[in-house]
Amino acid sequence: MYLRRLETENFRNLRALDLAFDNAPVVICGENGQGKSNLLEALVLGCTGALWRTTRDEEAICWGSGIARVKAEVLKAKETIKTEIALAREEKPLCRINGVARRRSDLLGIIPAVGFSSEDLQIIKGEPSRRRHFLNLELSQISRSYHWNLLHYGRALEQRNRLLKETREGRGGREALFPWEEALARYGAKLVERRAKFLQELEKAAEAHLARLSPAWAPLRLKYEAALGKGEADRVEGRSAQEVESLLRKGLEESREEEIARGFSLAGPHRDEFRLLVGDIDQHTYGSQGEQRGLAIALRLGLAEMVEKAAGERPILIVDDVFSELDERRRRGLLDSLGSEKQVFLTTPLLEEVPKPLLEKGRIYRLHAGEITPVREGAA
Repeated sequence: MYLRRLETENFRNLRALDLAFDNAPVVICGENGQGKSNLLEALVLGCTGALWRTTRDEEAICWGSGIARVKAEVLKAKETIKTEIALAREEKPLCRINGVARRRSDLLGIIPAVGFSSEDLQIIKGEPSRRRHFLNLELSQISRSYHWNLLHYGRALEQRNRLLKETREGRGGREALFPWEEALARYGAKLVERRAKFLQELEKAAEAHLARLSPAWAPLRLKYEAALGKGEADRVEGRSAQEVESLLRKGLEESREEEIARGFSLAGPHRDEFRLLVGDIDQHTYGSQGEQRGLAIALRLGLAEMVEKAAGERPILIVDDVFSELDERRRRGLLDSLGSEKQVFLTTPLLEEVPKPLLEKGRIYRLHAGEITPVREGAA
């Protein structure tokens, strides 16, 4: 699978681009602030229907324009998939897949993409919400049923939180909470079960890449802490969805009075956390910047392996200005995992930072002020 064509119109600072690619590495060079990350975000939008760096559509529309448009054409297993996404300030967004109007969420899993960026550090060093976002986004790409359960869980959570506040203010009875607690337990259990399995698989896949990037490191452990209620955080591994549902239902019941007093739900996967341990050392708290970078890349490489296994084809790989942050050993390790024969999109301010095999095999472009020009292959 590879991207054959990408068109943009008024997407961030990219006015009008029409680019054709083959199944080879693509290197985009340019100074900071010229639009390199914007081009990669357009690519992600065209493939997955999701924005990479924001959840607000209007932020991706060029200043002074009312509509931004991205079109992508992907060859997947001898099938051509064409997508069109239009973002508007005052109208509903548009999504077409092979000319047929669809929801943007319908693109999830059709054209899998895995992105590497400096923001991945926040998976390790950021707040728990960053790790939950990582789980939700990547699992939704792998499993449409996970995305479906996530949407229904979110709606039930919103309704229950509203009723908790009304009950606290004396405008509702506790019995109104019960149906929504059943919904939270039912949908939440499926999320927890799938997250636990995902982290077990990711732990194994990422550990192999971590050993390549940092050979002296001890084994990796991704410790899942599910927020099922009081004393239930470590009781999900190996449990079925039915068992987790029972624990979550119990946790919601035990927490109900405290939740009414606070006005929001304390138990459930919206409060989950997972810890990244290397040799029993918590990398969120004690990892150095270099160690955290290596671990973040290992996670993405492990994820790419899992996505490829689920999709049956290598996903589109996107590397946003990562090589400049790595020492020579980790650059070689990343290159070994990415390969230099197939398509991968990467950005850099300096071509000298890109491993030579990628420059020799790839197509090189220079981006300046939203305008892109081809550079002679292998030349600066």
